[in-house]
This record gives sequence, C-alpha cells and structure tokens, in this order.
Amino acid sequence: MPFAKDLEEASVALLRSSSNQESAGVISGWLSRFQPCLFGRIAARLQGLSYCFLSEADLNESDESIHEKIQTARRAWRRRAFSGDASGFVVLIISDRIAKALPNESVKSLAKRLCYLYLGRDDDDTVLLEDVFLRVPGKEDAEIHWKAGVNYFSAHADQRWWHDHRIPAGMAFSVNSVGHMVKSFQVARSSEEMWQELGLSKEDWANLHVDSLGKALINAMLTIDGAATAISGKATRLLDAGERSVKQLECPVALPARLKDKNFCEYFGHYHTDITIPSEYFRPDVERPCDLKGHTLDFTYLFNENIENSAFEEMGRGIRVRRRDRKARSSQTRLTSKNRRVVGEQGLISEHPELKQALDEV
Repeated sequence: MPFAKDLEEASVALLRSSSNQESAGVISGWLSRFQPCLFGRIAARLQGLSYCFLSEADLNESDESIHEKIQTARRAWRRRAFSGDASGFVVLIISDRIAKALPNESVKSLAKRLCYLYLGRDDDDTVLLEDVFLRVPGKEDAEIHWKAGVNYFSAHADQRWWHDHRIPAGMAFSVNSVGHMVKSFQVARSSEEMWQELGLSKEDWANLHVDSLGKALINAMLTIDGAATAISGKATRLLDAGERSVKQLECPVALPARLKDKNFCEYFGHYHTDITIPSEYFRPDVERPCDLKGHTLDFTYLFNENIENSAFEEMGRGIRVRRRDRKARSSQTRLTSKNRRVVGEQGLISEHPELKQALDEV
C-alpha cells in the first residue's frame, strides 16, 4: 500500500531528523493536523506531549538498554505531567524497514516486545493502562492520580480499514489522559488560527473548551464522528439518539447542532477503542475482514452522575478526594474503573514509588 502524502512527507522528515527536538517538532506538527482524536490534536498543538524516540540503531542494542531509554523518557514525562505541562506520552520507533513491512505476526511480536519494555506487560486484546499524576496546588505532598489507556499506532494503518490508528515512520504506543488535560490545560484560550487548523466550525470550537468533563464529552463525540472514511468506511461512528442506552441519563452539556440527534451514552466501533494491542491490526487485510465483530462502546464515564457521591461536582472537574475514613472508602468503591480514569484519585506522592523516583531525579 502506498502511503498518503501527509504521512509520507512526515515519515521522510522523521527519518532524516538529526535530533530528538527536531523529531518532536515533526511529529507534533503532524499530530496537530492529522490525528483524528481531538484530544491528541489539542495536546500536540499546546506542546502537551512528551516523546521517546527509538531508532533502528537503538533496536540493535540490548533489551536492557532499550528498556532504560524508554523508562528514562517516561520518568521525564511524569515530571512534566506532575507540573501540568504534558498530558500525553508517545513511544515511537522510527524505522523505514518497520514502516514498510507487512503487518503480520512478526510485526505483532515486535509490537508486543516494545509494549513490554514500556509497560512491563504485553497482553494482546487487553486494555492496558498507564499512571498519570498531577500536583495538587497548595498541598506539598499531594497529587491527583489517573489511569489512562495506552493505544497502538502504526504506519501500517495508513490506507487500511483501521486508518485512524496511523502514525508516520514506524510504530508507536501512545497515552493521553483526558482527566489530566481537563485539569491542567486552559484550552479555552482559543484563536481563529487554532480552530481552523483543527478543521472545526466556529460552533464546534466554541463548545470545545475542555475545562470540564461535560465539554470533554463533546470532544469525544466529535472525535468519533470525525473518523476517517477509510477503504471500508468509518471504523467508528456515533449512534442515533433513538439507539440510546437504557441508562436514560441526561446529557450534562448542550450539544452542538451536528450532535443533537446523536447518542451521547454509547457509540459503535469496528475495533475496540480501549484495547492496547488489537490482534486484528496485525493482519495484512486492506479492507476490513468480514469475520470481525463490532463493539458498542461507552461515553458515560465522562459524565455519569448516577454515583452516590456528594463530591461529584468536584470530581467532575477532575478531582477525586480520598479521605481517610471508612465512609469515603465505601463511596470510592462505587466508582467504576473507567470513571476513576477520568476523575482521578487524590493521594500522597509516597504511595506511588514510580512517581517518587521520577521526582527524586530532579
């Protein structure tokens, strides 16, 4: 499959790059224009992503060396995230050989090994999570902790049915915490140039100030609605309001005109958007295989108020206050795991050795 012009140009620039700073500029520029996830576009546009770049020369080193390079970059990202400067992290292998390989079991084995050296796990068809931390202003030894999903991207997706998971020059794993972004970025300071580059109408951009989880819902719906029309059609799509979930929840925000008749509780995906290493990405098929089953996926983790918790308003702004009493712990158990990924939990730095290690290196 020939690459699309935008991906080919970015790939050439990355392969010619002579420094991490130059590579970061190339990939951030590409993501801010061509990443279908609006959260990813915004993070790239606002320099809210940290990167770990691996070359073919790096891959010829020992696994221990590769692991240490990834973990060093990961700790540097955690320090930026803790300060509120970066909600996302990308581990990208820049390799023409990998980019032009046929997606198959050999490529899958390489992707799983990269995932293991990054996360310490390599389970395919499983949701794997990353830890994201943010400093609580005014509390010297406190932080907010989220779990965020990690996803696989590859040049192999370009022009294939899973086109939305493409990235230039090789393969990557990426994490971007919506909850962290809601708390730490003031994206309401928009400009005409910014919304034009994101390809949005003025009405859409007016509703895209991700300063609350309700606005994040609009962002998430626009992302699903904006999926690329690939060779087999869109891989994800919004459901009509008539297909609404039996949960019968009220929408927390006024939806823009293009979303008013859409289901704000669930959406449909030909792949599962939360799974880290989907096996179907490692088949050579250009068109979507007919034996794949679709998935009904969830939006309600962004706004579900049907949780018996008096602190929901505060949680909706991205904070889960964890008090040291039985009542609070009982209340906490009523949160679903996906809700915790967004609203976060407040705790102590000493409870997270990986964060403490990152901060101790400064």
